[in-house]
Amino acid sequence: MSEDGKYLIAISDDGTVSAYNCKRHMFLMESESMGTDLCSIATVKGETKTLVTTSSGQIQVYNYKGWGHPSDIIPGQGFHKSMQS
Repeated sequence: MSEDGKYLIAISDDGTVSAYNCKRHMFLMESESMGTDLCSIATVKGETKTLVTTSSGQIQVYNYKGWGHPSDIIPGQGFHKSMQS
Protein backbone atom coordinates (compact mmCIF):
# COMPACT_ATOMS: atom_id res chain seq x y z
CA MET A 1 0.00 0.00 0.00
CA SER A 2 1.38 3.41 -0.89
CA GLU A 3 1.96 5.91 1.91
CA ASP A 4 -1.01 8.00 0.77
CA GLY A 5 -3.25 4.91 0.65
CA LYS A 6 -3.96 5.35 -3.05
CA TYR A 7 -2.26 2.28 -4.54
CA LEU A 8 -2.20 -1.35 -3.53
CA ILE A 9 0.52 -3.40 -5.21
CA ALA A 10 0.26 -7.18 -5.00
CA ILE A 11 2.56 -9.98 -6.09
CA SER A 12 1.60 -13.53 -6.91
CA ASP A 13 3.20 -16.94 -7.10
CA ASP A 14 2.17 -17.01 -10.77
CA GLY A 15 4.93 -14.45 -11.36
CA THR A 16 2.82 -11.32 -11.83
CA VAL A 17 2.63 -7.90 -10.18
CA SER A 18 -0.82 -6.28 -9.99
CA ALA A 19 -1.77 -2.70 -9.18
CA TYR A 20 -5.07 -1.41 -7.80
CA ASN A 21 -6.17 2.20 -7.24
CA CYS A 22 -7.90 2.05 -3.85
CA LYS A 23 -9.34 5.58 -3.98
CA ARG A 24 -11.02 5.02 -7.35
CA HIS A 25 -11.76 1.31 -6.72
CA MET A 26 -10.13 0.50 -10.06
CA PHE A 27 -7.85 -2.29 -11.22
CA LEU A 28 -4.90 -0.66 -13.00
CA MET A 29 -2.70 -3.37 -14.48
CA GLU A 30 -1.14 -6.77 -14.22
CA SER A 31 2.43 -7.39 -15.38
CA GLU A 32 3.47 -10.13 -17.72
CA SER A 33 4.41 -13.33 -15.92
CA MET A 34 8.08 -13.37 -15.01
CA GLY A 35 8.21 -17.19 -14.95
CA THR A 36 9.15 -17.47 -11.28
CA ASP A 37 7.39 -17.17 -7.92
CA LEU A 38 7.41 -13.65 -6.51
CA CYS A 39 8.18 -13.64 -2.78
CA SER A 40 8.21 -10.13 -1.31
CA ILE A 41 7.73 -6.51 -2.31
CA ALA A 42 9.00 -3.17 -0.98
CA THR A 43 9.04 0.43 -2.14
CA VAL A 44 12.22 2.50 -1.84
CA LYS A 45 13.62 5.91 -2.73
CA GLY A 46 10.52 7.81 -1.63
CA GLU A 47 8.19 5.43 -3.50
CA THR A 48 9.94 5.97 -6.84
CA LYS A 49 11.06 2.33 -7.11
CA THR A 50 9.46 -0.99 -6.23
CA LEU A 51 11.66 -4.01 -5.47
CA VAL A 52 10.35 -7.56 -5.84
CA THR A 53 12.26 -10.67 -4.76
CA THR A 54 11.81 -13.97 -6.56
CA SER A 55 12.23 -17.63 -5.66
CA SER A 56 15.02 -17.82 -8.26
CA GLY A 57 16.99 -15.28 -6.20
CA GLN A 58 16.54 -12.24 -8.45
CA ILE A 59 15.54 -8.79 -7.32
CA GLN A 60 13.30 -7.15 -9.90
CA VAL A 61 13.30 -3.34 -9.92
CA TYR A 62 10.15 -1.58 -11.14
CA ASN A 63 9.61 2.13 -11.66
CA TYR A 64 6.78 3.18 -9.36
CA LYS A 65 3.52 3.28 -11.34
CA GLY A 66 5.25 1.26 -14.08
CA TRP A 67 4.59 -2.28 -12.91
CA GLY A 68 4.12 -3.86 -16.35
CA HIS A 69 7.74 -4.95 -16.73
CA PRO A 70 10.82 -4.51 -14.51
CA SER A 71 13.19 -1.69 -15.40
CA ASP A 72 16.11 -3.76 -14.09
CA ILE A 73 16.78 -7.27 -12.81
CA ILE A 74 19.51 -7.93 -10.26
CA PRO A 75 20.69 -11.56 -10.50
CA GLY A 76 21.11 -13.72 -7.45
CA GLN A 77 21.15 -17.27 -6.21
CA GLY A 78 17.89 -19.13 -5.93
CA PHE A 79 16.49 -20.91 -2.92
CA HIS A 80 17.59 -24.52 -3.12
CA LYS A 81 16.76 -27.30 -0.71
CA SER A 82 19.86 -29.25 0.14
CA MET A 83 19.46 -32.97 0.49
CA GLN A 84 21.76 -34.63 2.97
CA SER A 85 21.76 -38.32 3.78
